[in-house]
This record gives sequence, C-alpha cells and structure tokens, in this order.
Amino acid sequence: MTHTGMEVNKENIIEKNSLAEFLLQNNYQQVSLSKLDTGHLLIAAAINDVPGVFILDTGASTTVVDEKNIELFRLNVTMEDVKGAGAGGGGLTVYGSTDNKLSINEFHISPFKLAAMNFEHVNTGLQDHG
Repeated sequence: MTHTGMEVNKENIIEKNSLAEFLLQNNYQQVSLSKLDTGHLLIAAAINDVPGVFILDTGASTTVVDEKNIELFRLNVTMEDVKGAGAGGGGLTVYGSTDNKLSINEFHISPFKLAAMNFEHVNTGLQDHG
C-alpha cells in the first residue's frame, strides 16, 4: 500500500547496509567516545596541535572553549559583538578565533573557527554532579 506521493521507485531503493558500513564507505571515521555520569560525551581531540579531552555538545551552535585556555590553545582572539549563553550562563563575553586547526585522530579541519568564553558556570555544574 502506498500513499499519493509515496510511490516506490525501484531504482531509488538502496541496498541495505548497516549504518556503520554505509558511513565507512562514505569516508566517515570511527571515533571513540566516553560518557560522564552527567550523560555528557567526551572526545579526544587537538586544537592547534594541543591535545585535550572535550565535551561533545551535539546541540551547540559553535565550538567553544574556556577563556582560561586561550593561551594554552594559542588562540588569536577578538571580542565579538554578541553575548554568549548556555548551560545556565547568559550575557557572557564571547571571544572569536578564526584561524585554528581542529584534529580528531587523522581528521583535520583548517581553518577552523571557534569561540572562547567564561566556563565557570559549566565547570561548577559539572563539579556539582561529581
């Protein structure tokens, strides 16, 4: 049974593969993740060749690091005209940085744009959850 506009075209049917097989065939790479008790996912990556472990926030609109790490990650920052918010913090100063390199295993993005802002509210929330 089909509905109008939902007719099956045999030429458009893709041979069934597992999702993992499909992704690998399309040059996606497998990355190990770990999970905090809070449910946050952690990923090992490097910013400007400085390795670290980062929270993978799948709902974030941009990649953000704690402003305390501007020097550590060798970020060239400029103050943005917008205020940042998220995870209980609002009206925070945002520093933009455009000419960076993000590396996850053998995958690299350069130039890579990210932002830095005060993460005190995030760190406090994570500490409260152990």
